[in-house]
Amino acid sequence: MAKTDPLDAAVIARCLAALHAELTPHVHDPEAIRLAEHVRLRDLAVAQAVQLGNQL
Repeated sequence: MAKTDPLDAAVIARCLAALHAELTPHVHDPEAIRLAEHVRLRDLAVAQAVQLGNQL
């Protein structure tokens, strides 16, 4: 299994920054995180509803 520790990540980030100056760091969007959680919970609820329907 491949493993990337913080030192490897830092080296990769510096190489990318040197090769691709136009790249910008990813910024977590709290609203996008909340939306993703709502979508995940909805998918779970739909899957459970289907499962219960199948059991009937």
